[in-house]
Amino acid sequence: MLARAVVSAVLTAYVQAVSLSVPEVFDSYRYWVVGSLAGRDFGVALTVLPVIAAAVVAAHLTAGGLNALALGEEAALSTGANTAAVRATALVASTVLAAAAAAADLAVQRFPAADGLPVGIVTMALGGVYLGCLLIRQRRRGVL
Repeated sequence: MLARAVVSAVLTAYVQAVSLSVPEVFDSYRYWVVGSLAGRDFGVALTVLPVIAAAVVAAHLTAGGLNALALGEEAALSTGANTAAVRATALVASTVLAAAAAAADLAVQRFPAADGLPVGIVTMALGGVYLGCLLIRQRRRGVL
């Protein structure tokens, strides 16, 4: 296990050294690692929209199971929750939604006014509104 970590660290250092020493390599490496929407239109976003919608629905449907899991494995099983399915669904849904959030940030940066806009601002703007809606909903339910 330690040997894998050492090899990974050495190879990562090598990739970074090469990419930083040659500007052309660094630019292509950066676009490969971060991702780029250069040369793409918004039709690409429409093709993945059903997958994102399914991930949103799956995330909402697993909320109850995740709440049960928060009480512990045995308590979740006693409530009838299929813990393996809840974990798998939550993992896939959160992965798809995280990728969608990163893609949304890249899409926003395509607008001329957003050139060089920090990722945190877009995340705060979208995530803050969503978090506010969740808090209002929880307060109406009497949870908070």
